[in-house]
Parts: sequence; structure tokens; C-alpha cells
Amino acid sequence: MGLEKKKPVITGADKPQIDDPSGLTVGYGYCEDTNVEGYRRKKKKGRYFAFDEGAGGYEMQDTHFLEHSILENVNLYCVFDGHSKADCSARLVDLFPQLLKSHLGKMTMSSDFTGLWLDLFREIDQGLIEYEESGATGTAVLVWEAKGKKYIQSANVGDSFAFLYRAGQPIWLSDAHKLSNPTERQRLLDLGEEISPNQTRLCGLNVCRVFGDHFGKSVTAGLTADPHISPVFEIGPDDTHMVLASDGLWDVVDENEAYDIVTNLTDAQDMAHSLMKTALRRPECQDNITVVVVKLV
Repeated sequence: MGLEKKKPVITGADKPQIDDPSGLTVGYGYCEDTNVEGYRRKKKKGRYFAFDEGAGGYEMQDTHFLEHSILENVNLYCVFDGHSKADCSARLVDLFPQLLKSHLGKMTMSSDFTGLWLDLFREIDQGLIEYEESGATGTAVLVWEAKGKKYIQSANVGDSFAFLYRAGQPIWLSDAHKLSNPTERQRLLDLGEEISPNQTRLCGLNVCRVFGDHFGKSVTAGLTADPHISPVFEIGPDDTHMVLASDGLWDVVDENEAYDIVTNLTDAQDMAHSLMKTALRRPECQDNITVVVVKLV
């Protein structure tokens, strides 16, 4: 007997916007959904799907960490998308903010944290050394204040993305670490990796930069946790909001449509919910989804 068909249960859909008491931002909203119907469609096509036999259901492999004032005048927003199992992404919820706070505690508040990200991502990945055959993508966004000005910067591995919306136009804060990305393909070729013209996977993965997956990293130097690091953007009156989401959203909604969907909404939670509902209505949506919207001004 097949599993009973159920309506999506969108975690966070009924919650209000979480206001920012620090004043760095207005507040944030988030939604997440396992997307059971999408996984069923994927299964019918004979494609990989995440089924947790022990739990008797489809597995949610996305996790997130969202916190105002992780340190004074610093906010952190993260989305992690696990693969093979959810164990690595679940561990990142604790490990990432813990090590970030350790690094920030040793630094003077600056207008640029570019020098922080590479050391942080490498240290985090070493803290995940036991995850040999499971891993996670990760995208982190910092919003902070220094000398009376507010800034935003992101770093990522994998294919979860963040966009800053400035005067209605999306600004990429992330990069796609896939073989379909010419820059990423060239990076691997420069390392001596043998890649066929139609190759889409590296060590069985559809991304080339990840946390965990240490067996694959022992096989090829091309698989790494070294992140893409965005420029630092000073937040001004035209910077309305930021959207951070796992690839479950971005596979079916592009950055321009995401703006159109939320442009008439004023509450960050309503924005996140609207983006989630749009993705779940589309038949090609076949993955877990996590959506975070941060209102900046």
C-alpha cells in the first residue's frame, strides 16, 4: 500500500516575522518543507530520492541556523543542504556558529571579513572529518555594523544561493559549484582533473565544493570546502531584502521571479511563505526546500 497523500506541511508558514531587536535589520522569516510529493515524482522517474527507512518517510536533509546578535552587532543566517544522509547538515547547525563566534571573538570589528571565511570553512570541514560518505552544501550570510555603517557578505560551497536585492535588482552573493559552471570546470582542469565534455558529477556528487564527503576528498583534490566569498556590500536605503534558499527553490524559481513574487509584500515571513508556495506548485520541484527572507530596511 502506498503512502497516504498529504498536503505539504510548510514549517514556519504560520509564524510571524521575527523582528530584529538589534536594529541591524528589520527582521526575518523562514519556511521549510520536505516536499514529499516532489520526492514521489522523482521516484517515479527512477531518480535518487531520500527515504529514511527507520523513520518510515521521506527525509528532510536541509537544515538552517538563523540568529540575530550572534555577537554584538553581528547577525548570521545559514542554510545547509545535506546529501546521502542528513547527519552532516544537522551537525553544521551547531558547529558553524560555534566556530564562527570563536573566530570573530579574536578579531576587531571590521568593514570586511573576507580574510575570515576561508580559514573558517576549512576549520569547519576538518571538524566534519568523520563524514566520509555524506556531506552538505552550505551558504552563510553575515550582516554586521562597524563604525556606524552596516554591511552584508556571504560565503558558500555548493548550490544554495543568496541574493541581495538593491533597488529591485538581484545581486549574486553566492556561486554555483557545479561542472556546468565554466569557472568551476576550469578550476578542476587547472588542478589536473580529467573531465569529459558531458561530465556532470565529481566523485558521484553534482557539486564540486562541499562540507564533509571526506572519502571523495581523499580521492581528488578537486573536491574541496574552500568557499566562494562575495564582495562586501554596504547596506543602504535601496537594499530592501535578502533571500537565502536551498536549491529546492532556485531550481524552479529564478532570482528575478523571486523579486516579483514578494515585491508587494511587507512582512518577511509572508515573503518566505509565498516563495515556498510558488515552488511547491511546480511539478519540476523535486527536492527539500528551505527559504529565508531578511528585510534589511
